Amino acid sequence: MIKDVLKKSFDIYKKNWLKYTAVFAVIFIVTSILDSFLPDVKPAMMGTYLNWGAIFVKSAVVFVLGVALGSLSVLFYINYSLSVARGDALSVSKLFEKSFDFKPWLNVALVQLIIVLLTVLPASIIMLFAVIYPTLMVVSFALLVLGFVIYVFVWPTFYYIIDKRASAKEALYFTLEKIKTNGMEIVLFAIVSGVIAVLGALLFLVGFFFTFAFANIAAASFYLALARETGKETEESKESEEDEEGKKEATDDNPDSAYNKEDLKGDGSDAQEDPNGELEEDKG
Repeated sequence: MIKDVLKKSFDIYKKNWLKYTAVFAVIFIVTSILDSFLPDVKPAMMGTYLNWGAIFVKSAVVFVLGVALGSLSVLFYINYSLSVARGDALSVSKLFEKSFDFKPWLNVALVQLIIVLLTVLPASIIMLFAVIYPTLMVVSFALLVLGFVIYVFVWPTFYYIIDKRASAKEALYFTLEKIKTNGMEIVLFAIVSGVIAVLGALLFLVGFFFTFAFANIAAASFYLALARETGKETEESKESEEDEEGKKEATDDNPDSAYNKEDLKGDGSDAQEDPNGELEEDKG
């Protein structure tokens, strides 16, 4: 599936590569500029001691702002990527309208928050104490690696939230189901797309904008392939459930239904009604 997705994505990209590259570059530059306004968290001194209260408050503010801004940039990238992958790039006004939608933004922020709280935040706190206990740097690094691994697995969650306007719970359930069936492909694709983006960055940084645009379109195409598979499974399951319900209702509520007549025909005996209204079995 990865090879087909990359081929299809490249075909899409090369048809209007200049426009796509420019749009993704603008989104990247604008979000990077906004990110640069986030204050740095530096050790606050109170006399000869660290002012842990000031450090905590400032870190919390930066943390919340970072998650909010990061979630907003994700909405811009994914909304545009999905529209391009479907062959209908959004206009600027539509892109802004869809990207400032509160419900998906909140759910994207929630998933990012969960990952950060489990990995990045503890790693940052441990890193502060690593000044006194250097061995804690290993623990901090391990938590950051864990956060990266989690993100590599759950990245389709963000696409599902934005595409389907789903809740964080629904999107995580979708991703967990796909990990069971396509887990290796999800990880391999994340690695391949990351390598493509990095290779572009090595080309005097300018190439990054070209490979970054292509990698985003490819990620959206890969998600759509996953979602189509899920849609087929869900449809077949729904049809099967409806058929079972139909049989049950027919049996319970309508003795003369087609389901019951089939049962009578296939029970191994021919039932005939005698002139007195009683059923007698034709043993022949």
